[in-house]
Amino acid sequence: MPRLSICALGLGHQSQHGAPSILWVFTEPRYHLLGRAPGGRSNWELGALFRAGIGNVSRVAHDPVVLAPGLYLARHIRTSADGAGWSVQASYSHAWYKGFEKPDDIYNSVTGEFMPADVATPGSDRILLGRGWYQ
Repeated sequence: MPRLSICALGLGHQSQHGAPSILWVFTEPRYHLLGRAPGGRSNWELGALFRAGIGNVSRVAHDPVVLAPGLYLARHIRTSADGAGWSVQASYSHAWYKGFEKPDDIYNSVTGEFMPADVATPGSDRILLGRGWYQ
């Protein structure tokens, strides 16, 4: 079983409260750290991931980009000797974004103060739960 796997091309949709939605085109290489099993057997898998993508926001002249390292945990449930079966996955990643317009000032709700926009870097944490069928 190879340690490196890759989502060659993915699509994602991000809706935002009070802002335009974003269509993301991304790739997400994953590096398998723990959980190898002989072919055709069910197993757990733990690894590192790195998502890189470009977004499309309607009515905006520039495209944002995202870089997001993280971790994933997967349970592969094999139903045949050739390895086909269900996979249940959970992942966490922290994303850094570039290419968004900067507002004049950004309000920090913790301190109650405004920060200059040039010191604020957009970022977010993402938890994803999913399942899939693999041949």
